[in-house]
Parts: sequence; C-alpha cells; structure tokens
Amino acid sequence: MKPPITLSQAIAGYLLDARARHLSIHTIADYTNSFRKLQVFLGEDPPLASITPDDIRKFLADLATPRAPAGIAPRPIRPLSKKTVLNIHTGLSALWTWAVHEHIIPHQIIRDIGRPKPERPVIVPFTQDDVRRLLAVCDRTRPYTRPGQRISDNARPAALRDRAIILVLLDTGVRASELCDLRLRHCDLRNSRITVMGKGSKERDLPLGPSTTKALWRYITVVTLSPSPICVTAGTPWHSRHVWAMRPWKW
Repeated sequence: MKPPITLSQAIAGYLLDARARHLSIHTIADYTNSFRKLQVFLGEDPPLASITPDDIRKFLADLATPRAPAGIAPRPIRPLSKKTVLNIHTGLSALWTWAVHEHIIPHQIIRDIGRPKPERPVIVPFTQDDVRRLLAVCDRTRPYTRPGQRISDNARPAALRDRAIILVLLDTGVRASELCDLRLRHCDLRNSRITVMGKGSKERDLPLGPSTTKALWRYITVVTLSPSPICVTAGTPWHSRHVWAMRPWKW
C-alpha cells in the first residue's frame, strides 16, 4: 500500500500543474506564499487527507494575529488584511480542488469554510492639484544644502520615465504587474492606446489621453528602449515592488 501523499508533495504536484496550465507567475508566487504560511503554521508535513476543516479555520484565525512584517525596514506590527486572508483562502481552495480531481483526497474541505469578507475602503481620487504636484517632482530632486553653499537641486535623470509611468497609471489604472510587463511593441501611440495582458491571460486595449500619449512618446523617443520593457532602470526591468516603491514626495 502506497503511503499517503503529504502536504508538501501535494503542493509540489499542484505547482507543477499550475505551470503546465500557464497560470500567471504572479498567481503562482501568491499561491506559493500562501502554502508556505500553512506549512509554517502546521509545523510538520502531515498527509493532506489528515488536515481537517478545523485545522484550516485555526490557521485562518491565526493570520489575524498582529506580527512584525518580514524584512529589516522598521514597519508597524499589524495583522494581515482581510483581502490578503481571502487570497490565502482562494489559494488553499485551488490546492484542495486539484487534489480532489487527482483522487488524492475525497472531499474539498475549503469550500466548507466561510470566505473572509475583505474591507472596502473608500478610494479618494487625486485632484488636479495632486496630479500637478506629482508631475512637478519628477523633474527636479528635493532642494538640499551644503555647508557654505546656497540651497540647490538637480535635474532627475529618470524624469521622462517617471512622468510617463505616473501618467499611464493615472490614465489607465493598470496593475503594477501589467505596467512592468509593458513593452514597446504594446504601445500604439498613433492610436493613443496600450495593450496589456491581465489576470487569466486576458488581453485588453486601454486608451490614453493626449498628455499621457505625449509623455510616453517623449520617453520612448529620447530613451532607446526597443525591445526593452517600458519600466527599466539601468537596463534592469522592473518588478511590481519597484512600482510600489515609487514615492515621488521623497524625490
């Protein structure tokens, strides 16, 4: 009789299947992180079939415990957001559904566990003045002083890139991952639109306003990109974290 398949073996099998189905690398990374959290919580590698709904409920409840975020930068201690917990629930549901289809387990227990309801924060849109100030800081560094010298600032080498990126984000609302995947061939400036590949490998065309089209044209014309990504620093393509790290008020 074959030994039962453990949680780690099931995870490895599911991730192989996910790559074979060409799921987004971002989805796979998110699911991998969710599975790792469950493994850490359980503290062992039990057979997948031995994990009970109560084990999963305790795991999801534990995610609400405030913890210091990973990394060396000081950040506030807080629990995971309900949206993050919902994403973890979704990842576990995908794993258990696959395991049922593979005849590894008889039941999909995650569906018996209530889905967390994420927060719905009110989104306050930028004002025209906010946009003008965002774009203004693209051009020059923050003023600084040196002993015995007057206050000065410098032109920012990345001004054209950052202005184009900010306007594309404001104009289209693309996800950070979609922006990072944007290539020169995806930019149809003649018709003022870009083509992005979103979740579920769904391609869509997004219109650009005149200001965004002009900023993107200036950036592409002055900086030789072909066939590089639009978001690049010193030849290195950006990752989503680079977009999140953009803080114009600190430039």
